[in-house]
Amino acid sequence: MASRIVRDELGSVHLKTLEKICLALDCTPNDLLEWYPSESYHDTERYALYAIKAKDPVHAAKISKLLHELSLGTLEKLESLITDKKGPEKTGE
Repeated sequence: MASRIVRDELGSVHLKTLEKICLALDCTPNDLLEWYPSESYHDTERYALYAIKAKDPVHAAKISKLLHELSLGTLEKLESLITDKKGPEKTGE
């Protein structure tokens, strides 16, 4: 699933899958999703979906391509860096 997401080959995601991804990454769907409005929508700021509108689709595509080209070892190092920056896991205490 993660590989398909990185390669932008995912057409849809079941809500249970989205839930699992969000729990694993300790994030919300808004952190993962971007809205690309069709051309028929003007004045997109008036829609609630505007909060997840893609800000710079070209930049997102570049990031996706870069991640796809990284080796597994480099991805593991990147994951470790992100985990370190995020801080300790929440324990619910």
